[in-house]
Amino acid sequence: MKKKRIELAHPLTDSDIAALRSYSLGFRIQKLRLCADMKQSEFASLFGVSQTAVVAWENDEHIPRSRVLNDMQMIFGLPIDFFLDAEIERVKLRKKRPQREAYMSKIEQIEYGLLKGIIDRVYLPGAEMLSSYTLAAQYETSHTTVSNAFVNLLDSGILKVRRGKTYIISDDAVELAEKQIEKFRNKAIPDEMKEEQ
Repeated sequence: MKKKRIELAHPLTDSDIAALRSYSLGFRIQKLRLCADMKQSEFASLFGVSQTAVVAWENDEHIPRSRVLNDMQMIFGLPIDFFLDAEIERVKLRKKRPQREAYMSKIEQIEYGLLKGIIDRVYLPGAEMLSSYTLAAQYETSHTTVSNAFVNLLDSGILKVRRGKTYIISDDAVELAEKQIEKFRNKAIPDEMKEEQ
């Protein structure tokens, strides 16, 4: 079914588009969303994905499928080559990702991802964490594995439970996350790879 064209609330000029090509794919997607005056949840709904997926796109952690990029170009009236480098970026990301994950268990991968999210302010102090079911789908693992990762972060003092829901602690979350991630880097990643982090 053909998607309906949407006019950007803050249109991009030809010079804007030319300048954006020098930025990362994630930055371009974020800029596009902001120009459309959309929240991440609205943008996610438009393309039939979760808000978590949009966060990952904007942080250059994942790259949208080709179909989604094509839909973005069509819906917002972008030049056909606006996302031309997407496949190159996809290959680079695939090459990068297995190196770190090869030295980490699934639980450690989840903890590492959540800690990075706290440091990078994807998950804000005081915010409710994503449900373990959502994270299980994101990391392609079981609900139990995610729960175990949560328990480890609860034990470290980074997360707390309030009224049956898991929250990031307010004041020290980023500082504690930075210390914990340093331990991960020293423990889980070989010396020759630490320079790349």
